[in-house]
Amino acid sequence: ANRYEALEVRPVKGIKIDAPYQLTETASLVPNSQLVRGYGHGRAFGNDMLGPQFPTETAALIQTIVVAPALVAAHSDQDQAAFQAGRDARDAYAARLRLALGLASGSAVEMPLAYGQSDPEIILGLSGEVLSQRPTMTYFGNDVEVDLSAALAIFAELEAMQTPRALELSLDRLLRSRSGRSFEDRIIDLGMAAEIALMHA
Repeated sequence: ANRYEALEVRPVKGIKIDAPYQLTETASLVPNSQLVRGYGHGRAFGNDMLGPQFPTETAALIQTIVVAPALVAAHSDQDQAAFQAGRDARDAYAARLRLALGLASGSAVEMPLAYGQSDPEIILGLSGEVLSQRPTMTYFGNDVEVDLSAALAIFAELEAMQTPRALELSLDRLLRSRSGRSFEDRIIDLGMAAEIALMHA
């Protein structure tokens, strides 16, 4: 078949787990110690050459990517649009899951980048390529355990209410205020969270 499956991997800094947890048919949380080591893993979780090593129980969000067609004479606009739509959907899922995990844990949660991972035998496959990156990768929090059933319940509520972008931005600022930065930065984040919420109430 002219297709292959790959994985999109995101570090979930702020959350720790000790065993895989299936979220949906195409998404799961796993301890990063169970991931294939490589350039992408080093960028996401740190290694001896790329910075401090994050604890092995730091969670990773894994989402399945289906690349089809894998080989084409020339990429069509339709193929590119379909691939981008899949990427946008994965980004939206990850962003909302981050909010739910943060609210359930009471901790700062960051997913600073995503990288691709595929079977090394696939010549044209994704091999540690960084696919996306949040504007700020700085993280100052500590990994904590979280009640995943509670997080998924919050996620379902956010999905059901079709969370307005303004509310998501307000929650994002609230989570950033927990990241253990300077007192002044935390006050700014809390103030912006309140301002956004009040402006769009």
